[in-house]
Amino acid sequence: MFDPLIARMVPGISPEAMFQIQVIVRRSAHVLEYAILFIVLNLGPLRGRPLFAFFVCIGVASLDEWLQMLAPARSGSLADVAEDTCGAAVMLVVAMPYWDHLRNIRQLASKS
Repeated sequence: MFDPLIARMVPGISPEAMFQIQVIVRRSAHVLEYAILFIVLNLGPLRGRPLFAFFVCIGVASLDEWLQMLAPARSGSLADVAEDTCGAAVMLVVAMPYWDHLRNIRQLASKS
């Protein structure tokens, strides 16, 4: 799918290097996808509950891999669940100070 684009950006690239670039792009997309899911859950339906949103992301990743195992041409793996979970975990760690700050503001507002 990305072969023509990669070949245009890097003329004369070897097939092995092209395959490695594709793997990196696919893996990065998985991590980014679950980081975005985590953010959306925290800004929407699970506002103020980042750990619950994190566990929902784990559940979605597990369900996705389980559904892939049901398709004959696909396979699910625990490593993919771990990779997807890493995206949510990175976002949890990066955004935690922000949520702590919001929690403190809400607590101060409720006291006054």
